[in-house]
Amino acid sequence: MLSILLAAAISGMWDDETFLGRGPMAGAGVNVAVTRHLSVEGEVDFAGLQRDAGYLGADAAPFVATARASFAFRDRSKKVRPFVSAGLSWVRSTGHLTFTHVAAGPGGQPVVDSTERVPWKASLGAFELGAGIEIQASTHWAVRPEARWVSTASDPSFHPSGIEPPLWIPRAGVTLVWRGPK
Repeated sequence: MLSILLAAAISGMWDDETFLGRGPMAGAGVNVAVTRHLSVEGEVDFAGLQRDAGYLGADAAPFVATARASFAFRDRSKKVRPFVSAGLSWVRSTGHLTFTHVAAGPGGQPVVDSTERVPWKASLGAFELGAGIEIQASTHWAVRPEARWVSTASDPSFHPSGIEPPLWIPRAGVTLVWRGPK
């Protein structure tokens, strides 16, 4: 049986040493039941993330495409089904880091001396882990509160352009599942 997925979440992103921002994430995908407990899914997600910590600002726009397997601990006839999932992802991230340099001003008070905006873009393979609960809301609709974690590979050939992989993208949200007629 084919199901349609619509996801909304709050997400964040880190590189190996810096918090790069937090913001909304939205996505869509498909789910195909393989057995009563196992399904395969494909999903694409987009996010708009921001950070402003005074001395360091960041804005990021990650795109994540994922193929995953999902295992539900109860069969589809049950109203509540806890699940775990794992998959492979491709992450495309673009953004800017904004560095604010501060100097001593009149009376020794700190003032903004200059700002530097450094762009980045990265395309990296990743893995994803997730868990949640699927709650059957009606004949055709289910709601899935869930958490997911995407971690990209650390690429030794990557030339830093403001960020340093690996990238970590955790998210917590809700996915609506629509199942068509049987």
